[in-house]
Amino acid sequence: MRPLVCLTLLCVHLCIHLCYSISQVAAFELFVSPQGNDAWSGTLSAPNADNSDGPLATLQQARELVRAQKRKLARQAAAGVAADNTIIITLRAGVHRLSDTLQLGAADSGTEQSPVLYRAFPNERPVITGAVEVNDFQPDTKGIYKATIPAAIKDPSLIRLVLHQQRRLPNARWPNRDPAQPIAGGWAYADGQRTSKPSDTVPGETAENRSKFMVRKADIRRWQNPSEGELFIFTRYNYWNDVVGIQSVNPATGQLDLKKPCSYDVRPGDRYFVQGLREELDASGEWYVDRQARNLLIYTQAANPKFVLEVVALPVLIGMRAGATDIRFEKLTFEGCTGVAINALDATRCAFIGCTFQHLGDVSGHGLAFYGGQQNKVIGCDIFDIGGSGIYFTGGDYKTLTPAGHIAQNNHIHHTGVITKHSGGIWLSGVGNSALNNEIHDCPRMGVMMPYGDNNQRNVVEYNHVHHVNLETQDSGAIYASGRDWVSGRGHLIRYNYIHDSVGFGWDGKKWATPYFAWGIYLDDACSSTEIVGNVMVRCSRAGLMVHSGRNNLIANNIFVDNGQQQLELSGWKADYSYWQSLLETMDKRYQEVIQEPAWKEMAGLVPPRETASASGEVMVDNVIERNIVSYNGRNVYWMNSVNLPMDRVRSDYNLIFSKGQPPVAFRNAKINLAWKAWQALGADSNSKQGDPRFQDAAKDNYRLEETSPAFKLGFKAIPFEKIGAYADPNRASWPLNVPTSR
Repeated sequence: MRPLVCLTLLCVHLCIHLCYSISQVAAFELFVSPQGNDAWSGTLSAPNADNSDGPLATLQQARELVRAQKRKLARQAAAGVAADNTIIITLRAGVHRLSDTLQLGAADSGTEQSPVLYRAFPNERPVITGAVEVNDFQPDTKGIYKATIPAAIKDPSLIRLVLHQQRRLPNARWPNRDPAQPIAGGWAYADGQRTSKPSDTVPGETAENRSKFMVRKADIRRWQNPSEGELFIFTRYNYWNDVVGIQSVNPATGQLDLKKPCSYDVRPGDRYFVQGLREELDASGEWYVDRQARNLLIYTQAANPKFVLEVVALPVLIGMRAGATDIRFEKLTFEGCTGVAINALDATRCAFIGCTFQHLGDVSGHGLAFYGGQQNKVIGCDIFDIGGSGIYFTGGDYKTLTPAGHIAQNNHIHHTGVITKHSGGIWLSGVGNSALNNEIHDCPRMGVMMPYGDNNQRNVVEYNHVHHVNLETQDSGAIYASGRDWVSGRGHLIRYNYIHDSVGFGWDGKKWATPYFAWGIYLDDACSSTEIVGNVMVRCSRAGLMVHSGRNNLIANNIFVDNGQQQLELSGWKADYSYWQSLLETMDKRYQEVIQEPAWKEMAGLVPPRETASASGEVMVDNVIERNIVSYNGRNVYWMNSVNLPMDRVRSDYNLIFSKGQPPVAFRNAKINLAWKAWQALGADSNSKQGDPRFQDAAKDNYRLEETSPAFKLGFKAIPFEKIGAYADPNRASWPLNVPTSR
């Protein structure tokens, strides 16, 4: 029987293979090559012998022929003629340059059964770019060379990105970048004495402080055209940066005026640099655009340099308009745009599989952005050197909690936020979107961000490996979700993520410091009804987890190891706080918008905001903390820090605490140290235990448990480490990426 079974299985396998192969044979396939010709048919993968036919030259022409084919298919279908609807556009190796955004809509779409496919030719690496080559540089002044900007760039002022040998070059700036200290070095500082805390008041500060400040006298520069320049600045809180045009500089007083206000007041000591001015073209690799003469200038210390630069002014590579449906891209490389590489508005079931997104975006630039729409996917992609976020998702309906269903899965995302620091590896907004099995690292702020104000509900963040994030900002988390308006920040699932080295960088009251003021998972501003289950949080600078006044959150079966000041932090508001009072009107309004919707009746803890407070007035109620493992050096570190945590409205139990020879201590209301027995006397952790969790090899970051771990007796379930992070997939891009793992 066994040989017959094997033969049967072999036949089935061959049948499946043949069916798959047949499905890949297109009824209509076009080829596009940099060596092609738009006058050719595009049906040949290479030029024929007499060079009379072959592949097309441009994606725009391929799009037009696809539209013609779709019209033909529609006529055939109307006449009752059966036809194969498969349409494939195959790109040959080389650089495919776009002079304009490739716009795709309903006329370019496929069906769920037969998506229109844009793919790479087997074993080749086509690159789609908006960059224009600039060469033939001639000496200008000492160390500076210039070349004419090609006519293809109609407005030189739009140039925001210059590349050389796959490296983003810096705009001419002062002070110059410090390669030895890429984060802490290379800054000037606004004049005056910095306050100890951002919340401190500054006498005489008005709204004008967002659009002007004083330059230190030693730093006053004399620029011929200061209005050409931009200020790159981290204001007040060091949450994120602004890039703002300069209006004027008074060299006598040092006052610098901006063309528009910054996000926050410019405070004494805020760090900044100035870019885009001819006088500051003085460091190797810096560039400057002479708009009037239409010249690109570059500074180099090389003798007789011969180089080619890639200059970018195109804002978007591919635009997907409403009606774009079932369009798929496989194993293509996208690079070189000043905005968003893929800008999709209300697209449906479009997918990017095994693609590379690199060297993209300025201030407003993400790798891929999906605004609205449904069921779009980014899977198995490499995404790095991005101006803003790697992947940006919105969509879904918050009133009915109808999910958008966008998925980011098995992607390697790193070195994002190169220009815009308030960004994430994945920006996960809207309703019912997912980030699964991604590896995310080297980000200036969050790894995964579910922000306030975008009606974010029921998003899923699972099996991700997030590390070395929050490298340039403070008050941030590796995985972050915000609430604030009572409806946003509800019902998320944050499960089985491995988070480590969430660093943080900021002013500690005396100096710029790192690590500083960052968490692993951060539920901010009353984010509620969220499940935080099965996560591993290691070496996060302030704590593994922060719950900021959220309610009805489940914190269970997690592992906390060697986080900074405490392992868990819960900090709540009280109902009589002025901030809480200022939010009540908005929260009441949002509550009334959804309370009659059937889907919302299942949301845990959705009560009128004025009725949420405990008997003693705390609003951070009904959180559950159970079956967690907490392991840390107990000397000068707390196992938990809580502010306004009502002990009669929280359940903390069946946790295993290991403080390595020191008694576990809780810190309460910013003033009371509670030893273990005193903590238990408040009604917490009556069934929790102290003891070594018995990790297999914590010194090598192996936090699997030995079978004899006492955690299992408390109900802890083994974490499926083998499922966490990116995984092998033949659909991924096949070429290696030699990139650093940290800045």
